[in-house]
Parts: sequence; C-alpha cells; structure tokens
Amino acid sequence: MKKGNRTRDDRITLADLIESEGVTRFFVPFLIGFLYLILLIIYNVVLFHAIGDGLRFRMILCVSVVLTVLLVLISLISTVKYAVRNAMADRLNTQLSSAANFYISLCELNIPDNSVVPIRNANPAIEKAVNSCDHNMQEIFFGIMNGLPEGPTKKAAIDFCNLTDPETKFAESDILTLEYLSYGNIWVRARYVVSRRNREGKITHVLWMLENIDAEKRARDRILSQAEQLNHQLSSIADIYMSVYDFDLIHDTFSDVKASNEQVVDLIGANRASAQQTLIDVMKHMTSEQSIDAVLSFVNFSTFPERFAETNTLTMEYLSADMRWRRARFIVTERSSAGDPVRVIWLVVDIDREKKDREVLVNQSERAIAASEAKSSFLSNMSHEIRTPITTILGMNEMVLRESTDPAILGYSENIHTAGISLLGLINDILDFSKIEAGKMELINAEYQVSSMLNDLINMIQPRVDAKKLVLTTDFDESLPSVLYGDEIRLKQVITNILSNAVKYTERGAITFRVFFKRIPNDPESLLLQVEIRDTGIGIKPEDMGRLFAKFERIEESRNRSVEGTGLGMTITQSLLAMMGSQLEVDSIYGKGSIFGFSVRQGIRSRETIGNYRETLSKARVQREEYHESFTAPDGRVLIVDDTDMNLLVLIELLKKTKLQIDTARSGDEGIALAHDHPYDVIFLDHMMPKKDGIETLHEIRSDENSPNRSTPAICFTANAISGAREQYLNAGFDNYLTKPVDPSKLEKMLQTYLPAEKVHST
Repeated sequence: MKKGNRTRDDRITLADLIESEGVTRFFVPFLIGFLYLILLIIYNVVLFHAIGDGLRFRMILCVSVVLTVLLVLISLISTVKYAVRNAMADRLNTQLSSAANFYISLCELNIPDNSVVPIRNANPAIEKAVNSCDHNMQEIFFGIMNGLPEGPTKKAAIDFCNLTDPETKFAESDILTLEYLSYGNIWVRARYVVSRRNREGKITHVLWMLENIDAEKRARDRILSQAEQLNHQLSSIADIYMSVYDFDLIHDTFSDVKASNEQVVDLIGANRASAQQTLIDVMKHMTSEQSIDAVLSFVNFSTFPERFAETNTLTMEYLSADMRWRRARFIVTERSSAGDPVRVIWLVVDIDREKKDREVLVNQSERAIAASEAKSSFLSNMSHEIRTPITTILGMNEMVLRESTDPAILGYSENIHTAGISLLGLINDILDFSKIEAGKMELINAEYQVSSMLNDLINMIQPRVDAKKLVLTTDFDESLPSVLYGDEIRLKQVITNILSNAVKYTERGAITFRVFFKRIPNDPESLLLQVEIRDTGIGIKPEDMGRLFAKFERIEESRNRSVEGTGLGMTITQSLLAMMGSQLEVDSIYGKGSIFGFSVRQGIRSRETIGNYRETLSKARVQREEYHESFTAPDGRVLIVDDTDMNLLVLIELLKKTKLQIDTARSGDEGIALAHDHPYDVIFLDHMMPKKDGIETLHEIRSDENSPNRSTPAICFTANAISGAREQYLNAGFDNYLTKPVDPSKLEKMLQTYLPAEKVHST
C-alpha cells in the first residue's frame, strides 16, 4: 500500500471493521479481558483475606492490573490489524467487481482451499473450467496453461500460474504480471493481486485477472519496431557525420555519439566540466578567421530558447581552419514543460565537395538565366521590329476597309488583312511559347458570352475553309448556358489552334466543329464544356502520335512542307489545357482523318441558353457591318508620343471619327515639353524610342512638379508582347498598355475607360 494521506472515501471506519469481521469477532478481546478482570478481582479478594492489607498485596494487585490491560491491548491491536486488512481486501474486491467488465476473467483464488470464486468470466471455456473447479484450482490452471499453443511465452505462462508456494512467489511484491500469447494467437495480460492474509501474514486469497491486450501489444510492438528502424537509420546516418555529440543544456554536460575527428577528440581530452565552454574552445581551434564570429554566435546556448521557439533544427555552413566547408547542425531532442530546449544533438559534416558542386550549378544556373534573359531580349526586339511594320500595314488597311466602297479594293484589303493576321499568329506562337517556358503565362478568368465566342471562331476559320473549298459543319448544344466564367481568350486560342490545324491538313471533305457540355454532380454552378473537332484530313500514323506535341516539329515534314506554321501550335495548346486542368485527346486513323477533343471546367453565370446558333450565325453573315465609332469626345485631349510617323498617322486615322483633340510628338523630349505646357486627359507613350524610351519619358513627366499631367493616365503603346511585359509596364508606373498592331475596338474601349466620363458621348 502506498503511504500518504487517504482521501475521505478511502478511510476505514469502525463500521467498516465491524461489517468486515462481525460484532462477535471484533469484541472477543474485550470479553476475554472482562472475564479475566472478574477472575482477578475474585483472586485479589481471597488473597486479601489471606495475607491482609500490606505492601506485598498492593504489589501483586498492581502487577495483575497491568498484565490484564496489556493482554487486552495486544488482543485488540491484533484483531484491529487483521480486521483492517480484511476490510481493505473486501473494498478492493468490491472495486474490482465494479471494474470487472474490463477483464476476460476475474476470479478470487482461495489458496488454503485450492478453490476459485468467479467474479466475471467472458470466455465460455474459462467459465466452464472455473465452474467445474472443486478444490482443484491449481490443477485446472495448469490444464489451461498447458493447452496453450506452442510459442515463446508458453513456459513462462505455465510457471506463472504455479501457486504451490505463494509466500516465495509474492515475496517481493503483492502484484505479479505476465503478458503471453493465448489461444487464437491473441495477446493477453495475466495479473495476480494478493487480496487477503491471515493473522500470521500468510496469503489466503489472491485475485486473478485476465485482460485482452492484443491491440495494445501489437501497437506497442509497431512503435518499438519503428523505433528500432529509426535507431538503425540514425546509426547509418551517423556514419555520414564527422562529429555527433549529445548536449544536456540543463546540467551543461555532453556525451559522445560519434567522434571520428581525432583533432576534436584531442582538444576535448578529459576536460568535460562545461559543455558550452568546451564547444566554444573546440570551434575556436577548428574554424577559419572569416567564419569564427558567425560560428561562435551560432553555438551560443543562451540564445537557444529564442532561436528554437519555432523550429527544432538550426543549421549553418562555415569554413573550417583547414579551409574546407563544413555544415553544423543543432537538433532539439527534448524540451521542458515550458517548451524550452533542454537537450540537443550537435552534428558536423564535411560538405566541401557538395559546396563546390553547388557553386558550379549556381554558375550554370546564372548562365542559363542570362541566356534566358538574352532570349527574352531578342524576342522583345524581334517582336518590336516585326510588329511595327505590321501595325502600319494593318492600320492603314483598316482605314481602306472603313472608307472604300469599291468591291475589288475591299477584296484586296480583306486579303491583306488575312495575311497580316496570319503573320501576327506566327509571332504570337513564338511569344506564347516563350511565356510558357518562362512560367509567366497566366489565366485571367472573366464572364464571357458563349455565342460571341463561337461567332468569333466561325468568322476566323470560315475564310480559310472557303479558300480550300471545304465544308464547315457546326453542332452546338442549344441548351448550353449563354454566359460562362473562364479565360475566354485562352479558350479561343486553344480552339483556334485545333481548327487551324484541321484546315491545314485537310485537302478535301469537311471539318466538324462540336460544342456541348456535361453537368457536374454536386456543383450546379459549374459545367464541363466539351469541344470536339473532326476532320477528313491525312490523319496521323500511330508511330508519329508521340511527336504530335514536340516543340518546333512537324509530322511527316517532307509531305507537309507546304503547310504554314511554326510547329508550336499543339505544344502551346496542350500547355494551355494543362493550366486549365485538362488535356487534349487525339484519335486518328492515317489516311482517313482525326478527332481532337477536350473538356474544361467553366463557371455558369446565366441560365439562359444560346438557342439556335445557326439562325444567329446566318443573320450575322448577311453583310459585313460597316464601322461605326463607339463614342465621340470633342472636348477630350490626348497626347501620342511615337518615333515612327506611320504609327502616329495610323492612330490619328483610327481615332478620327471620335473627334478627339490629338497632339503628337516624335521623341521623348518633345513629349515631355508638350506635357509640361498642356493638360491632357490620356497620354500614349511608345516604349522603344531612341534616346529616351517611354518609361524614362513617363518618369520625367511624373517627376515634373509644375507639370499638369503628373497624375494623367498613361498607356504604353508597344510592340513588346513578350512574357512579363504587363508586369514591367505596370511596375514602371503605366496605368495600362496596348500591343501593336493595335486593335481598333480595344483602343476605343481603353479610351472610354480612362477619359473623363463627362467628356465621353456614346453613339
């Protein structure tokens, strides 16, 4: 029994003792003492009459009284002690009976009688054996244990159940426990608890408990196995390190885990009085001058609570005294109740080869980055140089289309427009590929009109289909929602690439363009937009299918030499679909045609459907709409700065019908002077101009304290469509940017956004 104060519920009261032993047994000492006292009185009366009152009589009387009291006290103490022990045993039995549901078997064993009193037996076999026990408890227990399956624990279980000499068995403890493998390969825990002893202290009763611990045991074994594996791994890892030490931060002591560096071993020697001071002394000798200050700061134990507040590992690299790179690491292995580190492992490893290899990789990486930047610079310059003349060609051609009424001239202009757009497509393929390689391609989701997107796609591909005398068949699901949410621009780019490929590689027959959708279970606000494009073209050989998405490659180059394009279309398409969480599925039969399809998740923004698209499309094809300006702003004033006269002319002509007041400048300095003297509503600046480019010009305008245009919206007018251009211009202070060749509708839309609302009149 544990010493200490019992709780109120654990105290043994007189009522407990009487209940345990009974009134008769408890008061026997008092009855014996009372009878002895009466006999003593009679004896003393007779003695008094015999010898009379004297010293001898009084001495005999006193001795008799004292002996009587001692006899009563000894008898009473023995009875109470025995009663307390039995009362505690009864209480333990009661408590165990209430907790019996935890055990497979719970019995009280009567050692002298060699019998069993069952409390609970959940196992029918044990219950049957116990119930058949007729003063042969030991024999039954031997029988049960002998019947166990053969295994490493069987002998121990047989020895454990042997109670022929309980005094020796329980000499050191009143509780004995054994875990063994029982029937059905189940782990159980057996336990003996001495519950009663007789007056002489001999064991009379023992509690037998049997508990199913199979899940606990196997979980414990798994943990031990994992711990052994971890120890094995740590032992293996230790071979990597030059030094491994275990530091006790509370007692400022340390022990060796691995010490292969003889110089460190010699420095430490037998002096282990202070872990902190020893580590400092060693590192002073083992560290180069250029690293010593950082190393001494790193090994300072006093800063550990702060540095280990959010991590269990601290690492640094330093140059050793022999000029080799080393990595030192502290790992927390134990923390206090307050969370502060109290024990850490110190590890040192030589990383000289790793460090030098890493420097080589860094140099290679820097060269690769420089090459990538050079490529980006080249593409930017190429974009500018090619887009600038295309801007002029398409801009002036747009004016012909707007103002001419001669059918022949309009036909020529349409051909110029188609060729210009094709050339622009080639440039865009190269620039998009550059964006994807640089990881700067991003999706910009927004609401879009499905009918408008489909109409744009048909208008784009129809002239190419007609030119090759093919048939374009459309099949659009009329129940498709009219407004979806996604990246319309990239979706159109993907479909355009597939449609263009279908037309390129089909010499006769038809192109079928299908758009339908599937509902997404448990997501009523989204759908899977499904696109399928079939052609009757040349098809793809099975062995060439793997090259379909290769960069700058064409399948059957000799046969398809006349087909225009960069060989990047399918690579870009697959990359864009991957960004949308999809991929391009291809099914092709060589000589008969191909089917390209994909599915992308899009948000639903309207429950209205697109309806009969063919009727809408046929109406749209009746005649080409004449250009009509979207707004006028006669009071609006804009400044356009560009070093190319043709670009200035194109912009002036495109904005002619808006009635804007337009000032132009052919250099950055000229633009700065105009901006200093006149207030403007919007300023357009070409990026790549000689002397001062558009960014430098904008900075000077914004830094001029006397300029009326320090906060005027500035739009970068540029041919630079390379990846990162948007971020570059916004970071430089521009409000937005337009790429060359300029899209007239985008130009007007941007002006409507940035011009003062009171100056804009919609038409």
